[in-house]
Amino acid sequence: DQNVSGAFAKKMEKVVVRDGGKIMELIPPDQWASGTQKCILRSRDGKVDFGFIYNIQGSATMKFEIGKLIQFYGQYKYDPKGGNVEVPFKGKSGQWVGWAVYENRRYYCHQEESGSDHL
Repeated sequence: DQNVSGAFAKKMEKVVVRDGGKIMELIPPDQWASGTQKCILRSRDGKVDFGFIYNIQGSATMKFEIGKLIQFYGQYKYDPKGGNVEVPFKGKSGQWVGWAVYENRRYYCHQEESGSDHL
């Protein structure tokens, strides 16, 4: 599995990563896109600060606190400032995939059994 530091160093445009990071900065709710929570994480190796975007529609919100660790399986998108990781994300099948673990709780997509596109 790829990690954020490796994806950033290789300038990977769009890649699935399994990694984690420490919350360095909270992005206020008035700056969120509808249905998302955002913060800035520092990679486990301390080499990259990057945006973390959690799609909360149909799922519980996280109570982000500076200094806490988030582990995740998500999609990384490169930009020169460090890039962003989005969780969950639409996989190749068109279904939502990915997860985050925060404060010993796993957050993931709650898809309806009918195969609906809701989170």
